Amino acid sequence: EIANDIANTEKLDLLMGGGRKYFIDRDDGKNLIDTMISKGWTYYDTISDIDINKDKILVLADEKDLEAYPQRGNFLPDAASLALEALNKNNDNGFFLMIEGSQIDFAGHDNDSSYLINEMTDFNNTINVVLDFAEKNQNTIVIVTADHETGGLTIIDPDQRYTNTYFHFSTGSHSPLLVPIFAFGPGSEKFSGIMDNTDIIKKILECT
Repeated sequence: EIANDIANTEKLDLLMGGGRKYFIDRDDGKNLIDTMISKGWTYYDTISDIDINKDKILVLADEKDLEAYPQRGNFLPDAASLALEALNKNNDNGFFLMIEGSQIDFAGHDNDSSYLINEMTDFNNTINVVLDFAEKNQNTIVIVTADHETGGLTIIDPDQRYTNTYFHFSTGSHSPLLVPIFAFGPGSEKFSGIMDNTDIIKKILECT
């Protein structure tokens, strides 16, 4: 249903990720990639050799989920860099870009600390790309947060010396723990303290 909505919206200019099967291997028999091409999208199955001057860019780089990091390489930071360059060109009205490190959630569900550290490393590399862009384009606000916590993670330090820590997960599901929110750029002072997650969009709109 989400793929169908994406194929038929006029409000998107760029999409990069996995999930190709949801566009072409469908119960309704539709080929949504063809639908999008007919509406002016340029389709790629890799982020290599993308023409960022195209008006609408669709990248579906895997049938379902991309591989875990580092097996997938620098897909996320590279895609972020390309997306920022493409959306920023000749765009006097600005743009909104959402970037998700979705497999951080997968690792939390799996209670897999190595998987989690790898995904957080990749996401951190991606944030650095975005912050570099924001420093050069100082009318940009960057917001980093999560929709929920997964795994009930705590970092245990039995010796109280911070030399022998280990991860402890209390659940394989989502938890009610508060999640942090970080902001950088004009209007970032609005994102402080404890807030309802539905207030975030209101604060974003105040910054535009």
